[in-house]
Amino acid sequence: LMDGKLIFARTPFQKTNDFQRSFSDMTHETLIDGVKSLNFSYLRTDRNHHGWSQTLMDPTDMPNLIRIDVEFEDSSVRWQPIYVRPQITALN
Repeated sequence: LMDGKLIFARTPFQKTNDFQRSFSDMTHETLIDGVKSLNFSYLRTDRNHHGWSQTLMDPTDMPNLIRIDVEFEDSSVRWQPIYVRPQITALN
């Protein structure tokens, strides 16, 4: 999120240090304009966690669902929450 715009930045991954490229070295595309905030929530439903959380305690363990709430600068524009189900179950 930059200056009220949701920006998608990408670069081809070819070697490990590609993750250290600066934002200005990437290809940019504006996805949505007029965004005031983005909020992510993570749903966990296992033995140790149950419910929505604003943080991932263990980033290698994927949540069951990710909820994205978008708030716009123009308060008359409203979106329903966006739900994403990760297809990867673990990053380790």
